[in-house]
Amino acid sequence: MNQTRPSIWLGALLALLGLGFLVERLVVTDAEAVEALVERAAESVREADFEALAATLDPEFTVEGRTGDEAVAWIRKLQRNYRPLGIEVEIGEIEVHEDRAMAPTEVSMTVMARPLSFRAAVHCRKVDGAWRIASAILVGGLP
Repeated sequence: MNQTRPSIWLGALLALLGLGFLVERLVVTDAEAVEALVERAAESVREADFEALAATLDPEFTVEGRTGDEAVAWIRKLQRNYRPLGIEVEIGEIEVHEDRAMAPTEVSMTVMARPLSFRAAVHCRKVDGAWRIASAILVGGLP
């Protein structure tokens, strides 16, 4: 039996596995892009990087009647006054419908030595190939 034939098959199999891994890493689904966007917004708040936070928001963003600029200023003020610790975000199953998506999100942190958590429906939209946070609606957890 020819010894090179198994080596060729093994080499081809390894090349296909490598290609599959590369494609998996390079192809980002819309749900993965939305999850990364919400995580990036949370990281911006943790790091008090309000310019980065503003960059995640859609120009028409609203939350609780606030525009994006007003929301960022409000979060900046809360960050400065209450210094939340351990801000964690847990994102549920993301629903994507064409250029719209909703990420059920639970946020937890410690504020003034007390645990605080709330749930929000984070709505995103895709414009010119980029996902941005369009709105956030509180759905539970805060008094």
